[in-house]
Amino acid sequence: MTDEHAPEQAPEQAPEQASEQTPPEPTPPEPNLFAGVEPTPEQAPEPASPEQTPGTPHARPDDIPEQFWDAEKGEVRIPQLVKSWKEATKKFREKNEPPEEYDLQLPEGVDALGEDDIQDMKDLGLTNEQAQKFVEYFYQTVVPEVQGAHLQVQQERLGRTWGMEPNSEPFQHRLATLKAWANQNLPDAAVAEMSKTANGIEAIHKMMQAAEAGHGISPNATSARPSPEDLQKLMDDPRYWQDDQYREYVRTQFQAAYD
Repeated sequence: MTDEHAPEQAPEQAPEQASEQTPPEPTPPEPNLFAGVEPTPEQAPEPASPEQTPGTPHARPDDIPEQFWDAEKGEVRIPQLVKSWKEATKKFREKNEPPEEYDLQLPEGVDALGEDDIQDMKDLGLTNEQAQKFVEYFYQTVVPEVQGAHLQVQQERLGRTWGMEPNSEPFQHRLATLKAWANQNLPDAAVAEMSKTANGIEAIHKMMQAAEAGHGISPNATSARPSPEDLQKLMDDPRYWQDDQYREYVRTQFQAAYD
């Protein structure tokens, strides 16, 4: 039996959530140039460097002459610099202009320089004085060194042909014998030219051997053999000093005359 006077029970309420949902963490800002810089409450002017302070002259670099430096603007005076450079270049060219014709003192034995050599000196802008110094250096220093190296090569080549050491006594004795024979039987110009190469010395050697064996024939004995006058004419030809093949031909004519 229900008690009509019993108090009414309150309706059951839904249990509260145990805890509220955790808010998401904020996304870190992207890197920028303002990061770590504290803003200034009031805008302040940038401090000026001593060189930029109005009324203060700009310091001149050590490598810039004073007449080319604008202290107020702090820059090089380009027009004045260009003008000065042009004037200096003009004076230099006038002073170092190569002459139309060189008047050079050549060493003994050198009659004239080649046209190509003269043109090269003009292309280099050499004055007559500079060209003279160049010629002296070339013939006093360069030519002897080249000739010495050439002579050594020819001696070694001749030593291989004879099977002798160039510094040995038999080698030197044979050279002395050939020189004595050549001076007695060949024109001086021929001896001077043929003695420059191993082939020329060997040609003299064969001529001497033929003469000692009794096979030497006087150059005037037959018209088929060149005479001393013919040989001299061959050597007087300009090609003898310019053409290697022509010199070889002259060498064979000497062999034909004394073989």
